[in-house]
Amino acid sequence: MRIVVTLGVFGMATMLGYQTYSQSPLTQKQWKSLVIHEQVLHFGRSAKAASAVQNNVFARRGDGSFVNLRETTSPHGEKGYTAEIIDLQKRRVVVLEPFTKSAITFYPADISEELEHQETCASNGLRHGEGSLAYTPADEMLGREVRQVRQAGTNVTSEKWIAPDLDCYPLQKKITSSRGSYSQHTAIKVEEVEPPDSMFEIPQGYIEVSPSQAEAAYAAKYPGHPFFGSAGVKIVEERYWKGRQR
Repeated sequence: MRIVVTLGVFGMATMLGYQTYSQSPLTQKQWKSLVIHEQVLHFGRSAKAASAVQNNVFARRGDGSFVNLRETTSPHGEKGYTAEIIDLQKRRVVVLEPFTKSAITFYPADISEELEHQETCASNGLRHGEGSLAYTPADEMLGREVRQVRQAGTNVTSEKWIAPDLDCYPLQKKITSSRGSYSQHTAIKVEEVEPPDSMFEIPQGYIEVSPSQAEAAYAAKYPGHPFFGSAGVKIVEERYWKGRQR
């Protein structure tokens, strides 16, 4: 199974400038530092056994910078990790493609927008004050209190078991498509530590390229298998160069 980097990762449609970045409530928030290891099981419609298994890692600094490492398999069966690095200190977003060793670095005007891709109490419907908890009774996972939240959309329904003491990060979630296939994400280890700086660096051997160059390298290595895709690469290519014109 190949995991495709979705365009939602880049979240840079609105460019508001450094003043907005410096005053954003998201960048001023003190986040819970953590490293979470999780296992993801993918099921086809009516399947009783998982069709694919992923081992992913999510790491977050106290300033909100975070890294997503997603285990992926190439069209030729190689294993690797696609990385998404959102670094507030260096004000950059980096995507690492492991099989061509491509590093794609974006410099958005308002990097605080990237924090909206995190699982938070607000995104999970937590309201403060009277009538704050619209959840099921408390349960426990990995020795922590969790509460179940169900969110139904047109094409996707999610059931999450969020941990309030981890900024409502879901220790387990089930994502079901309207077609009946689903994935189950389960945290297997939680460390409340500041992740090492090395997780936010571009590894040795990776080469900085534009999205179109990464797409070409992937297509050359795996003919007939796009990375971004013809439509997606045009969008991210524009954002890539726009960040270098300021």
